[in-house]
Amino acid sequence: MSFSNQEPVLGLRTPDHVAARLERLILDGVFRPGQLLPSERRLCERLKVSRASLREGLRILRSRGVIETRQGHGSTVASLLPMQDKSPLMHLFHDHPRTLFDLLEVRALLEGESAFLAATRGTDLTQQQW
Repeated sequence: MSFSNQEPVLGLRTPDHVAARLERLILDGVFRPGQLLPSERRLCERLKVSRASLREGLRILRSRGVIETRQGHGSTVASLLPMQDKSPLMHLFHDHPRTLFDLLEVRALLEGESAFLAATRGTDLTQQQW
Protein backbone atom coordinates (compact mmCIF):
# COMPACT_ATOMS: atom_id res chain seq x y z
CA MET A 1 0.00 0.00 0.00
CA SER A 2 1.58 3.17 -1.16
CA PHE A 3 0.81 6.75 -0.38
CA SER A 4 3.44 7.94 -2.83
CA ASN A 5 0.91 9.32 -5.30
CA GLN A 6 -0.73 11.26 -2.49
CA GLU A 7 0.54 14.67 -1.57
CA PRO A 8 1.42 15.11 2.12
CA VAL A 9 -0.58 17.28 4.45
CA LEU A 10 1.71 20.26 3.99
CA GLY A 11 1.83 22.39 7.11
CA LEU A 12 -1.67 21.28 8.08
CA ARG A 13 -1.19 19.39 11.27
CA THR A 14 -4.65 19.78 12.72
CA PRO A 15 -6.65 16.67 13.55
CA ASP A 16 -9.46 17.72 11.19
CA HIS A 17 -7.07 17.71 8.25
CA VAL A 18 -5.62 14.36 9.33
CA ALA A 19 -9.14 12.90 9.51
CA ALA A 20 -10.02 14.35 6.11
CA ARG A 21 -6.84 12.91 4.59
CA LEU A 22 -7.49 9.45 6.01
CA GLU A 23 -11.10 9.63 4.82
CA ARG A 24 -9.84 10.48 1.35
CA LEU A 25 -7.50 7.46 1.41
CA ILE A 26 -10.48 5.27 2.35
CA LEU A 27 -12.59 6.82 -0.40
CA ASP A 28 -9.86 6.27 -2.95
CA GLY A 29 -9.68 2.59 -2.02
CA VAL A 30 -6.23 2.68 -0.44
CA PHE A 31 -7.89 1.31 2.72
CA ARG A 32 -10.94 -0.93 2.34
CA PRO A 33 -13.66 -1.90 4.86
CA GLY A 34 -12.30 -4.47 7.29
CA GLN A 35 -8.68 -3.62 6.49
CA LEU A 36 -6.27 -2.92 9.32
CA LEU A 37 -4.73 0.55 9.13
CA PRO A 38 -0.93 0.83 9.32
CA SER A 39 0.65 1.49 12.71
CA GLU A 40 0.49 4.99 14.19
CA ARG A 41 4.21 5.40 13.61
CA ARG A 42 3.90 4.53 9.94
CA LEU A 43 0.84 6.75 9.43
CA CYS A 44 2.65 9.65 11.10
CA GLU A 45 5.60 9.20 8.76
CA ARG A 46 3.44 8.91 5.65
CA LEU A 47 1.11 11.80 6.49
CA LYS A 48 3.94 13.91 7.96
CA VAL A 49 2.02 14.74 11.13
CA SER A 50 2.67 14.43 14.85
CA ARG A 51 1.41 11.42 16.76
CA ALA A 52 -0.91 13.66 18.81
CA SER A 53 -2.53 15.04 15.64
CA LEU A 54 -2.87 11.54 14.21
CA ARG A 55 -4.48 10.17 17.37
CA GLU A 56 -6.97 13.02 17.48
CA GLY A 57 -7.72 12.52 13.77
CA LEU A 58 -8.34 8.82 14.43
CA ARG A 59 -10.63 9.76 17.32
CA ILE A 60 -12.65 11.97 14.96
CA LEU A 61 -13.01 9.10 12.49
CA ARG A 62 -14.00 6.74 15.31
CA SER A 63 -16.71 9.14 16.46
CA ARG A 64 -18.05 9.28 12.89
CA GLY A 65 -18.07 5.50 12.66
CA VAL A 66 -15.53 5.45 9.83
CA ILE A 67 -13.02 3.30 11.74
CA GLU A 68 -13.16 0.91 14.66
CA THR A 69 -10.31 0.58 17.15
CA ARG A 70 -9.54 -2.29 19.49
CA GLN A 71 -6.83 -1.73 22.06
CA GLY A 72 -3.80 -3.80 21.21
CA HIS A 73 -5.13 -4.66 17.75
CA GLY A 74 -5.11 -1.31 15.96
CA SER A 75 -7.74 0.41 13.86
CA THR A 76 -9.72 -1.08 11.00
CA VAL A 77 -11.91 0.58 8.41
CA ALA A 78 -15.53 0.07 9.43
CA SER A 79 -18.15 -1.38 7.16
CA LEU A 80 -19.88 1.84 6.24
CA LEU A 81 -22.78 0.47 4.24
CA PRO A 82 -25.27 -1.67 6.17
CA MET A 83 -26.58 -4.18 3.64
CA GLN A 84 -29.82 -4.99 5.49
CA ASP A 85 -31.41 -1.58 4.83
CA LYS A 86 -33.41 -1.63 1.59
CA SER A 87 -34.33 2.06 1.50
CA PRO A 88 -33.73 3.90 -1.81
CA LEU A 89 -31.18 6.14 -0.13
CA MET A 90 -29.16 3.19 1.17
CA HIS A 91 -29.40 1.55 -2.25
CA LEU A 92 -27.96 4.74 -3.77
CA PHE A 93 -25.12 4.76 -1.24
CA HIS A 94 -24.41 1.09 -1.91
CA ASP A 95 -24.19 1.59 -5.66
CA HIS A 96 -22.28 4.88 -5.37
CA PRO A 97 -20.26 4.87 -2.12
CA ARG A 98 -18.61 8.14 -3.13
CA THR A 99 -22.01 9.84 -2.67
CA LEU A 100 -22.13 8.82 0.99
CA PHE A 101 -18.66 10.18 1.67
CA ASP A 102 -19.44 13.40 -0.18
CA LEU A 103 -22.55 13.79 1.97
CA LEU A 104 -20.55 13.18 5.16
CA GLU A 105 -17.91 15.66 4.03
CA VAL A 106 -20.53 18.37 3.41
CA ARG A 107 -22.16 17.61 6.76
CA ALA A 108 -18.84 18.01 8.58
CA LEU A 109 -18.22 21.37 6.90
CA LEU A 110 -21.73 22.63 7.66
CA GLU A 111 -21.63 21.53 11.29
CA GLY A 112 -18.33 23.28 11.89
CA GLU A 113 -19.47 26.50 10.24
CA SER A 114 -22.80 26.39 12.11
CA ALA A 115 -21.02 26.04 15.45
CA PHE A 116 -18.70 28.91 14.56
CA LEU A 117 -21.58 31.20 13.58
CA ALA A 118 -23.58 30.28 16.68
CA ALA A 119 -20.58 31.06 18.90
CA THR A 120 -19.77 34.38 17.23
CA ARG A 121 -23.34 35.61 16.82
CA GLY A 122 -24.72 34.44 20.12
CA THR A 123 -25.80 37.08 22.61
CA ASP A 124 -25.74 36.99 26.40
CA LEU A 125 -29.49 36.33 26.35
CA THR A 126 -29.03 33.37 23.99
CA GLN A 127 -26.34 31.92 26.23
CA GLN A 128 -28.57 32.27 29.30
CA GLN A 129 -31.38 30.39 27.57
CA TRP A 130 -29.17 27.35 27.12
